[in-house]
Amino acid sequence: MIVQDTDWIKRNPIQHNHLAERMVKRGHEIRVIDYEILWREEGEKELISKRQVFWVSRILEDAYHIVIRPRILKVPLLDYFSMLYTYNTEIKRQIREFSPDVIMGDGILTPYLAFRLARKYKIKTVYYCIDVDYKLVPYWFLQPVGKMIESKNIRNADLVLSINEGLREYTIRMGAKPEKTKVIRAGVDFTKFNQGIDGQEIRKKYGIEKNDKVLFFVGWLYHF
Repeated sequence: MIVQDTDWIKRNPIQHNHLAERMVKRGHEIRVIDYEILWREEGEKELISKRQVFWVSRILEDAYHIVIRPRILKVPLLDYFSMLYTYNTEIKRQIREFSPDVIMGDGILTPYLAFRLARKYKIKTVYYCIDVDYKLVPYWFLQPVGKMIESKNIRNADLVLSINEGLREYTIRMGAKPEKTKVIRAGVDFTKFNQGIDGQEIRKKYGIEKNDKVLFFVGWLYHF
């Protein structure tokens, strides 16, 4: 079971989605509990959202898995407080019905709730770090609280995965035991990106010589 503080369906497919769907292809059953993080931008008028269940395969063919989105109170700040009840209730329900062998969390609030229940029911936990999550909290005055909770999530996880060495070092500074940390790097799908492509034309276009080393960045540049 995967829990996260963001939208599994509308946000760009990133490492979590790739990992989940490849696990489905290997025969694992995956359920996701996500958060409708875009509700403010989309300007929906409903005060309380409805619980939703989706059957999703975004990247790979026939890698379907269930995504569950609990109810929230759609009022700024109060949405977090409503999650303390609705997400805690949903995670308990999924533990009873789905009986996950492992709970993987990314973010702050949902992993905190899930890991507390995982300890109670003796379920292994994995924290998956792809960013400095507390810095992404939209309210600056809540970031110190977010940092404390994120640190607790990292310390309490049975395994801490990061997508690069820099974030692995970050999780250790946040309290992870080094022996419990591992790196799963972002990779390239060679079925889509053929190793045999001749890059000479694009090099010529941008004035890149044959022996030049190129550092390429793809992602978001946040203020912090």
